Amino acid sequence: MTTLDALQYEKLVRLLKTTLKFSENFGTLTSSSKNRWDECCQLCCDHVDNALRTLSDGQMSLFSGLVTKTTLSIETGLRNFTGDNADLLTI
Repeated sequence: MTTLDALQYEKLVRLLKTTLKFSENFGTLTSSSKNRWDECCQLCCDHVDNALRTLSDGQMSLFSGLVTKTTLSIETGLRNFTGDNADLLTI
């Protein structure tokens, strides 16, 4: 089993905090009173891009397999996306 060193742990904690903030913002922006889907699409793209950069920077070797699978899944999903906001979803 692989363990995280102090730097990897710190980066993972920062990523998880960012993910929590992302989910809070997503919930707020998609509420029925605000209905700001364009901003949500951009927020999602920015968060996924940040997460993939964090996990693939070479120092997070514990997650290298996850990044490859996630990247392929996202690329496939973006190719299949045909909505009005397709231009917002380029990573």
